[in-house]
Amino acid sequence: MLGYVKTTWPVPEIYLWEKGPSSCGVFSHELVDEIVEERSADPVVCQDRSIRKVCYPSVFPMIAPKPLPLSVLVIPGGGYERVVIDKEGFEIGSWLNSVGITAFVLKYRLPEAPHGQDHGIPLQDAQRAMTLIREQGASWGWPEGKVAVMGFSAGGHLAAELCTRWDTQVPAGIAEYIDAEKCRPDLGLLIYPVVSMQAGVTHQGSRSRLLGFQPSPELVELHSAELQVRQDMPPLFMVHALDDGAVPVANTLRLCEICSKRGLPVEAHIFPEGGHGFGLREKSGTIASWPDLAVHWLTIQGGLK
Repeated sequence: MLGYVKTTWPVPEIYLWEKGPSSCGVFSHELVDEIVEERSADPVVCQDRSIRKVCYPSVFPMIAPKPLPLSVLVIPGGGYERVVIDKEGFEIGSWLNSVGITAFVLKYRLPEAPHGQDHGIPLQDAQRAMTLIREQGASWGWPEGKVAVMGFSAGGHLAAELCTRWDTQVPAGIAEYIDAEKCRPDLGLLIYPVVSMQAGVTHQGSRSRLLGFQPSPELVELHSAELQVRQDMPPLFMVHALDDGAVPVANTLRLCEICSKRGLPVEAHIFPEGGHGFGLREKSGTIASWPDLAVHWLTIQGGLK
């Protein structure tokens, strides 16, 4: 089932660029209504909304009842075509809240109409979100501390970009709204991520939507996170299934190998089954253990025990 729906969100929405994409030098060619689609066969039991044509990028603060000094910027996937806001956004935030971790769910602009083919805008939104979390998180109810990023599928690619290119220069019109020193995540979690834009490894839909159908070799290299690894990047935690039919497991394996060779802290869990896009919904098999593994890793790496 797929239908356009009017919707309300479970928590307040905070726009990244104050008045929207026409402010702060962040322009849209044509302002249109965002499209929210319900993909669930039974939304009463389990919602599965996604958002297309994002015009008003934002974060949704999900403050834990007894918040620990650790938060996570959650980046849903959607192939750079949509933002899978329930399964890889709000559900992840609720789970993190249950273990005391505050979540900030990101709704980011996509490199399509109404924005045109601009490969830089998703990362700009992630940079702005990190800046806002560190500058205003306390006013939203989070007691400050370390900030991790967790991305799923194409959102995993954006998270990997943030972990390797957090200080990428932005257009002059928005430079005052992004503080590069505040954009670096303390930790990175990549769940069935698109990592590479290289042919034969990448997810073709994500690549063509982000970079176009005939990107230059330089553009492919810039957006292949395994080729942007640096010594000062944060520790990584990765999850992938061998039978992922959408995003080859080679994405995770390549990044893991390069980080390992350079002596960078990385932990990867490769499961025999699970497919793609399971989020928290796969309850059978060993892959159902990944949330517990992630919490354990966050607790240790976040200095909580």
